[in-house]
Amino acid sequence: MMTSNHKKNFEYPIGTGITKDLTVNDACVGCGMCARLCPTANIKIENGRPVFGNKCLSCGACIQNCPQNALHHNKEKSGARYRNPNVSVEELMQI
Repeated sequence: MMTSNHKKNFEYPIGTGITKDLTVNDACVGCGMCARLCPTANIKIENGRPVFGNKCLSCGACIQNCPQNALHHNKEKSGARYRNPNVSVEELMQI
C-alpha cells in the first residue's frame, strides 16, 4: 500500500507522467535504450537526446535501464539503479 506522502510526491497521472520531473545529464550518449524499452513509445531520440511525449505511464523503465545512468528523477535521493539479475536487457528489448 502506498502512503499518502508517497502518493503526493510520486504518483503521476498518465500523460506527461514523470517526464516533467526528469533530467537527462551529459552522460547521455543517445543510445536509444530508453526509447526502445518505453512501453508506450513515448520517447524519441532527437539530436542524440531523449524527447518525451505525453503518453508516460511513470513506469520508470527509462530511468532503471539507462546504461549510462543519465536519466534522473528530480526527487530521487539516490542515483542507484536496480536491475533484476534474472532478466537481461536483451530479453527486455524482445518484449
